[in-house]
Amino acid sequence: MYTSRGVLPWLPRLAPWGKAIARCLRPGGLTEMHPTAWVFDDDDVTDLRVRYPYFPHAEPIAFPVRGSYADTTARVETTTEYSWAHSLEEVFTSLLDAGLAIELFRERPHTFFPPVPFLVERTPGEWWLPEGTEGEIPLSYSLRARKPAA
Repeated sequence: MYTSRGVLPWLPRLAPWGKAIARCLRPGGLTEMHPTAWVFDDDDVTDLRVRYPYFPHAEPIAFPVRGSYADTTARVETTTEYSWAHSLEEVFTSLLDAGLAIELFRERPHTFFPPVPFLVERTPGEWWLPEGTEGEIPLSYSLRARKPAA
């Protein structure tokens, strides 16, 4: 089973996702955008301004569509996209409740696409906070889970 990077915010609940992962798990791992990367204002701002929730809420966040994640200049018919916040606690709990054992967890200070306009592509396919930014935050993570021996 493969869930692409960045898919979790499109899911209203992670418990069914965790069960599907447990059912179809093969050797390997998961990489995903860190929930902190989704909290910042993405309306063409140039600074770190928190705008969206980190913790889960029942109601989705509505976003006007500007192109697509693959091409921000593309013309699209849909006018609104909906997203749900999922904390790391919710990600871990959904996998643990599905009977998986977490073997590895790593956070990274870069991400694989720019969810906000102020990130800078320092190396191909890696977006970071701008040079000179004080402090660091995690922008992506990877984890590896396994099915415990029966």
